[in-house]
Amino acid sequence: MSRELGTRLTGRYLFHEMFTFWYAEFLAYSKKADSNESFADYLNLSGFPEYLREQNPEVLQNLLKDIVFRDIAIRYSIKNTKTLMDITLFLISKNPKKIYCIDTYFAKANSLSFSKDQSQLLENPAYLLLRKANRKSYYFRERKECDFVVFEDKSYKWLIQVTEKVHVNNQQRELNGLLEAMTFFGKTEGFIPTLEQIDFMTFGDQTV
Repeated sequence: MSRELGTRLTGRYLFHEMFTFWYAEFLAYSKKADSNESFADYLNLSGFPEYLREQNPEVLQNLLKDIVFRDIAIRYSIKNTKTLMDITLFLISKNPKKIYCIDTYFAKANSLSFSKDQSQLLENPAYLLLRKANRKSYYFRERKECDFVVFEDKSYKWLIQVTEKVHVNNQQRELNGLLEAMTFFGKTEGFIPTLEQIDFMTFGDQTV
């Protein structure tokens, strides 16, 4: 663990955060071409190489058990391991606290209640991309909601609302949350990443 490295190797180590395969790495490993179908595969499979090789969900289920029971419970002398596992499963089931998992299928393989909503699935890799780029991001919620408020050098950089597609049934919800956040932070530009759509919308001096 990083804090243990600090006590044993003071001044003689570099910290590097490791991630599962990102989309481009997934394509290279699985020898797939970039396409909508490949990206859907990426969302519904995994970025863990061992799972991609074996295609066996037990690989990810056993990995979660190892993390909870060995890396956490034994390390911190936690005796009530059942409650610890219950909390873990609750956290990876996309509850309203906006907690994201290191890998989408890792969460799906370990939780029957993990969201099947494609737009919510897209939030996870969006968060990981921001995390991988060392961007600090937060969740905005006042009257409406906005998925990501992204910081750069202690100032607001981007406001992002993620959805699979903007359509008549969700347009007001997605736009209103983003526009409220833009007004709150004094930004004139906001973004809605989707799977295929490209569009520009203006509302007074605000552009989406």
